[in-house]
Amino acid sequence: MISLDWKERLLKDAEDFCKHKLPVKDYRFDVIYNAYPAREGHNIPNEVLTLVAKEIALCLEKDHNKHSAFLDYLWYEGLANGKFIACIILNRFYPKDKEKYFAKMLEFIDDAKDQHEQSLIIDKVFFPLLKKYPDKYLPTAYKWTTSGDIDLEMLALKTLTKLCKAKHELTKPILRHLENKWAYAPHELLKGLSLFFKEVAKIDKELYLDTFDFYDNSRDPNVVEVLSASISFYDKNIEKIVEEWTKSGNARLKKCALNGYKHLMRIKNRG
Repeated sequence: MISLDWKERLLKDAEDFCKHKLPVKDYRFDVIYNAYPAREGHNIPNEVLTLVAKEIALCLEKDHNKHSAFLDYLWYEGLANGKFIACIILNRFYPKDKEKYFAKMLEFIDDAKDQHEQSLIIDKVFFPLLKKYPDKYLPTAYKWTTSGDIDLEMLALKTLTKLCKAKHELTKPILRHLENKWAYAPHELLKGLSLFFKEVAKIDKELYLDTFDFYDNSRDPNVVEVLSASISFYDKNIEKIVEEWTKSGNARLKKCALNGYKHLMRIKNRG
């Protein structure tokens, strides 16, 4: 926890930075918090970065259009701390110009060097929008699931799972959308799809069982892999379906089914 004295100092230094440094295009934002003594593995705590970022956003939001260059500097040149602060500020600026800052978010996603950076943007900027306005932003999440970037695709599935946990009523339509991709999904994505379906079982068991039952006659290896890998509780009908799959002449399908069947039997035997 940040002490009251340090909180006051950080807020004052952030305000001074906005008043005196930014107007002369001195973007070295780390002067605000460099003197902060506590570290988490030699890093400035996220709590400090969040406090600073929110204060900067508060100071700049009235004239947000004048500070696009600073926002870009934070993301492109500010290293890890700069990217973190950029995402907080982008979240705060978003209501001021939704079209502009949505495009900026997508720009940052495209530039992200790894899944950590992608996750930062999605968690800090995109998910709050998705949760508040799912109808508007679900198409973007769906698009990411077929982006060709496996890291982004997996993150999109995790984000959709998180949304379903927050808004149970969206579970069925989201499942039905993803379900259409099972048979055609690249193999690398199947684990993410099965993990999503596994969460469906926790949110809506009836929906999970109905979906499983729908595919009882399926012989598509992708579908069988998704379903078999999702098993997390015992059900007599699931046992019947998976046992039938284990008799398949398709080697991959049979292997997935056997793995699922063995796991199901372990659950059954545990009582």
